[in-house]
Amino acid sequence: MTATKNEEEMKMLYIHKNTGVTAELTETKGSTVVLKTTDTNEIKEIGAATFKRWWKPAPLAEFDVSDDVKFDCEAEPIPTRPTASPAEPETAQADESAPDGQESATEAQGDDAKPLALSDIVKKLEGLFDLLNGLYFEGALSRPVITVQSTPRAYGHCSTKKIWNSGTEGEGESYYEINIGAEYLNRASANTAATMLHEMIHLYCRENELEETCQNSRYHNKFFKQEAEKRDLKIDYDRAIGYSLTEPTETFTEKLREAGFALEVPFARHTLTKDKSKTSRAKAHKYICAICGQEVRSTADLNLICGNCEIPMERAD
Repeated sequence: MTATKNEEEMKMLYIHKNTGVTAELTETKGSTVVLKTTDTNEIKEIGAATFKRWWKPAPLAEFDVSDDVKFDCEAEPIPTRPTASPAEPETAQADESAPDGQESATEAQGDDAKPLALSDIVKKLEGLFDLLNGLYFEGALSRPVITVQSTPRAYGHCSTKKIWNSGTEGEGESYYEINIGAEYLNRASANTAATMLHEMIHLYCRENELEETCQNSRYHNKFFKQEAEKRDLKIDYDRAIGYSLTEPTETFTEKLREAGFALEVPFARHTLTKDKSKTSRAKAHKYICAICGQEVRSTADLNLICGNCEIPMERAD
């Protein structure tokens, strides 16, 4: 049932219990609730049960909440939209488009919106690490240094050793590094979160001295696949990098939605790469001996003599 409103009624606002994000309740459709965030105007469709669990009315002193809106709280949450399959570290592919019915972060901000600072993105990624640490590792992982750096051929990486130090001359605490590739920041939230969890599994294995990779940490073995799949990731095989190709499952995506996680980044780093399609090899010339038929090919213009017949070779092209 769509909520009835008029110009004199105040907007019905709700606050997410975990993130503090505020959103206007625009309508309900059976077991589905439609929200519009007040900061980015993002449209969210969630199940009524999820809405009841994670959202609460804004203070009544500021907003008037109508009693005209009701929900079927016993209904199952709506299924998540399918997401395209991402390749994982070392194999970068084109980023996926946004699902139908969702406006992009650039459109939501408007033409006059202030660009999102990179420091804000890193802060959100740190919050994502803490969220996944609690959901899948019981908070046991130590916080690494989380970076956003250029890695055109990888969605992310986790350092094999502690490469950051908090003190001078190696006297302070040391930390691992987890990086999210700057070229792929504008992927869907669930895909970025799946990359983060992928790297956190590497971190878990390194902190516990478990061997999940070989071949200089490039090839992902079956143990990595096992650890990833029991944490709600879908893993596919690649002959070069093993069980590394990662994408989020619906269970994983639903947990993110219930926790209120969203990372809509309207930009990504554009790294210039050499266009191989425009690179052509120099044409090879063919030289033939008129007597014995000996052939030689070369990209250079040469004056050749046949060693068998001791006569100049003729260029045949």
